[in-house]
Amino acid sequence: MQTSVDEAMRTLFSDRVLALSSLLEIDNKERERVPLSLNPIQLDIIRNSSLRDVYVKPSQVGFTSIIVGDFYLDNITISGTVSVIISYDEFSAQRQILKAKRFHQSLHRKIPTIPRLEHKSASELSWEDKDTNFYSTMYIFSANSYTLGRGEVIHNLLLDEFAFWQTGTHESIMASAVQRVPLSTNTKIRVGSTANGEDNPFCKMYKSAKEGKMVGDSVYTPHFYPWYIHPEYIMYKDNTFCLPGDNVDPLPKLQSEEIILIQRLIDKYNNTELEAMGKIRWRRYKIAETNSLYRSGETQFIFSQEFPEDDVSCFIVAG
Repeated sequence: MQTSVDEAMRTLFSDRVLALSSLLEIDNKERERVPLSLNPIQLDIIRNSSLRDVYVKPSQVGFTSIIVGDFYLDNITISGTVSVIISYDEFSAQRQILKAKRFHQSLHRKIPTIPRLEHKSASELSWEDKDTNFYSTMYIFSANSYTLGRGEVIHNLLLDEFAFWQTGTHESIMASAVQRVPLSTNTKIRVGSTANGEDNPFCKMYKSAKEGKMVGDSVYTPHFYPWYIHPEYIMYKDNTFCLPGDNVDPLPKLQSEEIILIQRLIDKYNNTELEAMGKIRWRRYKIAETNSLYRSGETQFIFSQEFPEDDVSCFIVAG
């Protein structure tokens, strides 16, 4: 019987999508603890990432959560794993530590025999099973406090919100952290961010990956995710937050760019006309929200940065 249980566990952990969605829990935006149900962006990250990847993504789509979850499963199943997550500020780093702890809590309730979380600090988590000599570590830093020793090997590396790191930290951390990741098929480097203008290393890194992948000028695989593939970004006519006059179908006063986007959603992404209108309605609200916050410059570029529709306009900065 124990053999069949062990085989079932190996099968479960070998399917990373199944393991993430059935074993881990997360706090959703309604402050509820729920299973980690992968949205289309998260699903693509797990299924289609390579060994070295750079991602341009919208805000608030669970990018960091799915990477932390993926790294965590490596940490509790592969002895010796060292995962490093570098966020752009201290607050974000602490949030990633909390996510990893909660992932462990949810999995430990389901499978009490997993390695124990033996060490918890402001920047380090470690798992250990003394009976099997299992040991692994996860370090989580901000870009301003990265202090990992130069001799430490890194197997999984995430550079999170890379476009927003303080000027001067990109090159120094890339030079030290990336060089510690062995050239092995058992290692991962993930670099992800929302856009933040053209004049920063993240934009250059993504464009280099996009333009140079086929000719060997970049080792990174580029990934771009537009906001409208995220199922949460939709607003139907009965939503409390509808703008005045937008609580009807079809939407009135459609602009040319909205008509083009509606056609794209229907033709390429198989949205119904009602769903496409719902996404345009949500888009209108978010642009109006942005305009309320920014009183100078070209505010439409703020929306394009946080919620990109293509990988060119998202890098254009407000005037």
